[in-house]
Amino acid sequence: MSEISSTWMIICNPKAGAGRAVRDWAHIEEALKKHGIRYEYRFSKYHRHAIRLAEEAYDTGFRHFVAVGGDGTLNELVNGVAARGRARLEDSEFALIPVGKGNDWARSTDIPHSYEKAVALLLNGTKSIQEVGAVRWTNGNGEAEERLFVNMFGAGFDSYVVERIVKKCEKKKKLSAMSYLLELLRSLFSYKSRPARIRIREQILEVPLFTLAAGIGEYNGGGMRQCPGSDMNDGLLEITVVRKVSLLTVILNLPGLFSGKFVKRKEVSRHRSPAMKLEGAGLSMEVDGELLGKAPGEIYVIKEKMHTRLP
Repeated sequence: MSEISSTWMIICNPKAGAGRAVRDWAHIEEALKKHGIRYEYRFSKYHRHAIRLAEEAYDTGFRHFVAVGGDGTLNELVNGVAARGRARLEDSEFALIPVGKGNDWARSTDIPHSYEKAVALLLNGTKSIQEVGAVRWTNGNGEAEERLFVNMFGAGFDSYVVERIVKKCEKKKKLSAMSYLLELLRSLFSYKSRPARIRIREQILEVPLFTLAAGIGEYNGGGMRQCPGSDMNDGLLEITVVRKVSLLTVILNLPGLFSGKFVKRKEVSRHRSPAMKLEGAGLSMEVDGELLGKAPGEIYVIKEKMHTRLP
């Protein structure tokens, strides 16, 4: 193995955690040096820049990648490595030092939030594999697009919140984890359920959709357990469909949304499938907290696996 292929390429999102990634970079580097990690690093400069950085790093020989950020940063690294072929995922390895707002993939995989412990996993973590999902849709120019995801796909209320977050970030507003939660609560008062047509295997659901989640992992939205029991290696998406509910019902069931108990309600149906299709006028879609385009979209598990370092 060449020296460069065994060196970790660390890509840091300076906006992650409302700027905490930059503020704490010295502490992260201290932990890296303490453990004798061989690494190089890059800071992303704009939205989706980490995709390009990861693609370039792979092309120059890197095979080990660390995201310093949250779910979106890790998502960009995986999409960058796979940009010129998904097979590249099979000879690459990914890790995360979580500093993002949601950190839902870290929550699903038990990645520690301590920089010291997260860095230590690069040496002594268990080499693991997990499935990767993909979304295929047509953009506003009539062109087909595809985006991989490592944790969760969302539509309905879920993507509506992401849309609002994106707009605030475009206005240069920094959002902390608490700000994210407050924005989620504000969104409850303005969101309206939309008609949706969902095909899962041979079943077709035509529902007024409140929200939909299709998970590789269990959590999204900063700790909401929308896909409890999801298995990252069973070849299936854990799909949770929530039909229209009243505002009062949502507010009264917020604790259950974070514990996962809400899935027992009559408005909720759960499914497992390797693929699904979503249709619905005006329905936006997101993956790992990254806003995509509008439905219709096809969501599915790809055959290539993601290699990771986990506790």
